[in-house]
Amino acid sequence: MPDVLFGHGFTAGGPPPDIRLNTGPIDVYRTLATVREIWRDIADNNNHAYRYPDIGICGLSCRLCPMYNTEAESRCSGCKSSTRMAVGCPFITCAVKRKGIEFCWECEESGTCEKWKNHREAGKIRDSFKCYQTLEEDISFISQHGVSEFQKIQEQRGFLLREILKDFNEGRSKSYYCIAATVLELEEFEEALSRARKETGDLMPGRGLRLFTGFLMTSLQGSSIA
Repeated sequence: MPDVLFGHGFTAGGPPPDIRLNTGPIDVYRTLATVREIWRDIADNNNHAYRYPDIGICGLSCRLCPMYNTEAESRCSGCKSSTRMAVGCPFITCAVKRKGIEFCWECEESGTCEKWKNHREAGKIRDSFKCYQTLEEDISFISQHGVSEFQKIQEQRGFLLREILKDFNEGRSKSYYCIAATVLELEEFEEALSRARKETGDLMPGRGLRLFTGFLMTSLQGSSIA
């Protein structure tokens, strides 16, 4: 049986060794499983190499994702976590694994990359489990002020979101709160939480939740999700 050479892309810690296995069906399955384990190990060993582990390769803020803000076993620790690296996405494959960079905008081809452009354009039209509506705006902010400044703002948003989820999440509103944390101005989001805490007082949890949701809806008037 002929051998197959499985090569892999560049990583922060250098490329993993090539794998040579026979080409039978079982061997191919084992090879793919081994490749996944390699990438999982690479991510575990090189998490320290990521300057901004909670900002996605394409520019998304992992802190504001519903899957990031859960205690369930399905919790995602971010796009640069070992689990996500093992599963992969087009941007993980291209930027991290092939080119050894942390973000799409660090690539010399970013200005002409159709994949990244289409991703940003699609975010203006629809969301998936994570809100993409501010992606283009966030990337523009990063280009002007740098990733560090963007991260400071996302840390503030993440803190407020956790406070809201702690006080007002009845188990069904998490995705809505995550969207609000993404699209509202930081001051508006903070004001909604402050007003809710002052005015709910000793209200029953259900009434307090409705009041807070009303504050958010008022703040979201005119947005695409209002």
